[in-house]
This record gives sequence, C-alpha cells and structure tokens, in this order.
Amino acid sequence: MPGKKNTMIDRFHTCDKDCYGACVFKGTWDDEKKVMLAASPLKDHPFTRGFFCGKYMNRVGLLYHLGRLKMPLLRSGPKGTNQFEKIGVDEAWLQIAAKARDVVKNYGPKAILGAFYSGNTGLLAGSYPVRFFAKLGGTVTGGGICNEGGIEGLKQLFGTYSTTNPFQLQNIKTRLIVIWGSDLASHNIHAAKMVENAQEHGAKLAVIDTRRTATASSADLFIHATPGTEGMIALLVLKRLMKDEQIDNAFLGRHVGKVDDVIDLIRGLDEDAVLSAININKNENDQSDHFDRERSKCNGLSRKHRRMSTTCYKNRK
Repeated sequence: MPGKKNTMIDRFHTCDKDCYGACVFKGTWDDEKKVMLAASPLKDHPFTRGFFCGKYMNRVGLLYHLGRLKMPLLRSGPKGTNQFEKIGVDEAWLQIAAKARDVVKNYGPKAILGAFYSGNTGLLAGSYPVRFFAKLGGTVTGGGICNEGGIEGLKQLFGTYSTTNPFQLQNIKTRLIVIWGSDLASHNIHAAKMVENAQEHGAKLAVIDTRRTATASSADLFIHATPGTEGMIALLVLKRLMKDEQIDNAFLGRHVGKVDDVIDLIRGLDEDAVLSAININKNENDQSDHFDRERSKCNGLSRKHRRMSTTCYKNRK
C-alpha cells in the first residue's frame, strides 16, 4: 500500500551459541512483528567464510519452533515431578529480584554466585554479567564453573589459557599443524576447513588422539593415544628436540621455572625404556622422528591441547 512503512530491516549480527567462533551473518528482521526472517553467513568474514555449523543452519526454524518455551515457568510441584505453571516476564523478574534481596539480607551479597558463559563473545554482552554481579556485590567467577579448572591448568602449563590462534593456519609459512586431543571435524568445523586448506597448500597435519576421529583420518601422521601415558610422550618429544638442538635455551630461561631440573631429567631419560612402557617400537618412533625432521623448519604451529599419550603411529599413504 502507498505510504506503508517498510518494516523489513537487514542487520549484521553475531552467532549467540556460546561459541568462540563468533560467526558473523547478515539477517533480515521484521521489526513490526519482531521476528527474524532469514540469516546468511558472511562469505568475506575471515573465520565464518560463508557457512554455518549445524546448530545455526536452521536458525529461524529453531528460534520459532512450536515446542520452544516462550514464557517463564514457575515450579508448582516437587522437583522431579515436572510440574510448572506459566507466569509473565515481569512477574519472573520481580521474583528473581525478591529472591536476590532475601539472600543479601539474610546471608550477605557474597552468597550470590554469578556463573555465566560466553554468549556471542561480544565485548558488551560478554562483560555485562561481570558488571552486574560486581555491582550487586556477589561472588564473581571468571566466566563459569566447569571451565575454570581447565583454564587454570593451561595457565600453569603455558602461561595463558589461549594457546591457539586459528589464523596461524592461514599463514603461508605454516608447514606443520599439530592437533592434540581435539576432533575439529566434529566441533570446530571452521578451523577444520582452515586445516584442510593449509594441507592443500603443502602443510602437514599430525593428530594425537585417543579416538580414531574424522580429523585423524585426514592426518599425514596419526598417533593413536592410550590414556595415562601423556607425560611419557611429552618427555620423548623433549628428548628429540634436545637431541636435534631445537631448544631455545634463552626463551626457556626467561619463561620456565626450574628449567635446569627439566633438562637434567630429559638428559637422563632411557628412551628405550619409555618406548617399551608406552608400547611403541623403535621403528615406529623413528618413523615419527623422520616426520618431525622433515617439518623441522615450520614457522607456524596450531595446537589444541587436552590429553597427551600414545601407542602407535600411522602414516597416511
């Protein structure tokens, strides 16, 4: 109709699936009906690269699914009986506020624990829970509960919990990619695509995992890991690096505590005894060592570290 206002608006947005991929898309909204109509991943975004993961491909269908909860539910019966009643959004906020005030009054603000996760990893949205719980005077976590133990462990091992920069995979100088205990093909498909492209340009892929994953099937070198031998394979790697004089002693001296004790331990390592303990024969280990030497001039390394262990090596033909 003439003069009718166009309520269809295109906007750029970021995926809100609590994922560090933070995929960017162009969406179409009907502002009058307050609904999203479509979402298309950006092709020119360096990480999104024009495709979504399975969770976001049918975003509109999931967002407006008939079975999705659209109203707050208040428990109306004992836990485990699945008894709830619908209440209004305003009523829900009032009940939350009343409960928070009651806790603060009777137990103090520190009795309220603020646990939250990444959302769309945006700076404003991601930092809001910290500001809110800090203003409330509550106990503020670093962003969650289960994740914090892993983050602290990575900090102690590497000095930081962020050990992987996916854009290293696009560097033409990257010649070796090591994926340790992570099946990118199943839960980080954008990084997996980067790995695939890097292999097409000559980079070699080594995978260490307890599982025979889809990622392992595309590896140039697959180390099929056995749980519990992680320290042993790490010692073997250090032993070979020292043997080939690939250790940066100045760097270790600046950043690693008790480095002399570690070096003395490695020098005294009985390699044959370690190989026997983790069930790798000498030929298999030499095969891996040859692979390492072939790639020894690599300038880029991507590692997704969770578990370290091994029993056998396999080379892709």
